[in-house]
Amino acid sequence: MKLHGWRSPKGLYLCCCNTIAAMALIPPLIVLCYGILSSETPAVVQNMWVFPYYEPTIVEDGMVGPDLYQRFLSSAAWADGFSPYKDVPAKYIFARQNAPFYPPVTYWMYSKLVPLGYRVVYAVHMVVKIVVFLAVVGWVLWVARAKPLIPPTVFAILSCILLSPVGKSEILQGQFELFVAAAYALVYAMLFYRPRVWVPVAGFLASIKVSSLTFIAPFSLVVLLADRRRSVGAVSVLAVMLGILVLFFPYLLDFSRHIVAHEFVRTELYYDRVPYSYGISFFQILPYYVGKGIILLSVAIVLIVLCRGDSRHRAEAFLAASFPFAVMLMLEGAGFGTRSYAYKGVTFLALLPGLYLWLEAKLIPTWFQRLVTVLFTVLIACLLNLYPLRPSVLLGNRTDLVWVYLYASGLFFVLTLMAMRLRSDDDSTYSRNP
Repeated sequence: MKLHGWRSPKGLYLCCCNTIAAMALIPPLIVLCYGILSSETPAVVQNMWVFPYYEPTIVEDGMVGPDLYQRFLSSAAWADGFSPYKDVPAKYIFARQNAPFYPPVTYWMYSKLVPLGYRVVYAVHMVVKIVVFLAVVGWVLWVARAKPLIPPTVFAILSCILLSPVGKSEILQGQFELFVAAAYALVYAMLFYRPRVWVPVAGFLASIKVSSLTFIAPFSLVVLLADRRRSVGAVSVLAVMLGILVLFFPYLLDFSRHIVAHEFVRTELYYDRVPYSYGISFFQILPYYVGKGIILLSVAIVLIVLCRGDSRHRAEAFLAASFPFAVMLMLEGAGFGTRSYAYKGVTFLALLPGLYLWLEAKLIPTWFQRLVTVLFTVLIACLLNLYPLRPSVLLGNRTDLVWVYLYASGLFFVLTLMAMRLRSDDDSTYSRNP
């Protein structure tokens, strides 16, 4: 496969993947080699080692995964006939239990695994979410006829998941972000391709965690107003999510009450349960409703700019700006949550196949493609704490990561507006239809 380096979309994409993989893989290898050859390890080399971003918490019989363990206990309550959204017996409550923010389908699904015991559930959960995410990424690239790119992409993603502080924390916390990332990868890819089976798969994966709406809902709205033909996939995913919620109608009122009270009304109901010292919620550095309103303001401005042109130019402008816009939404969606932590950084790996689709479509000048690719690569390194872009090395400390999310969202907002401005006038570049 002839790549021509940075002059080829494939070459540019591989530069991104290889850089990310190298930043994740080489530092711990240096530490291992140094440990074999020398009895003393200098501090500069010790900083290259991969420690979890958050200290792992032991929950049962030496097992880790407090977030999954909470879902496990709530699912056990579900299996025994109790609603996890109401008061339950003490045996279903973890010491660090937070409010039940997960949708009913998640508790129903994991209630089927409860008889296996937590140790087995944790192992199944960890393996399945990684396999599902990698399968979806490979699926997207396969449909895009980029099969040679699947191995380097999978290698880069596995390196980031297993050998980055944030990736290790996502696994050790027992989080669900890789399911959400798989849904994001499919939703973005539907701008360029539209296999019908993607819709139910993305809808089901997104339904596992309600925070997925912070990306899928505004993204679907903007696509719908910019290009109705390309919006079918994303809007259909929302419809699938709604349909899954309706299936559990008896639980919707209590579930909705928790979500509204926690995410949209400033209340002390939940703030005393878990410390927010190392979170990435914008409300930690901004007034509460200002932090919540950033994503609404950004989307509104993008829509105003888009609506200035006719329908044809509106569709072309959005497609040209779709990748930086998706990055912006994911950053602002992560900062929107009242309880939002750094392990959300792994969800940005979902846009790796999307980056290739966007580059291959050749929608805007090459120099701008290179700029966005470089900035996205640096962003991934920062959000995953790849060496040396981690606290105590180049970043200040862990609490500064929220500023990274805020500033980066502003940067990709500007890139979104620039991309719409720089859209190509050559109609042939928009020949790729869903």
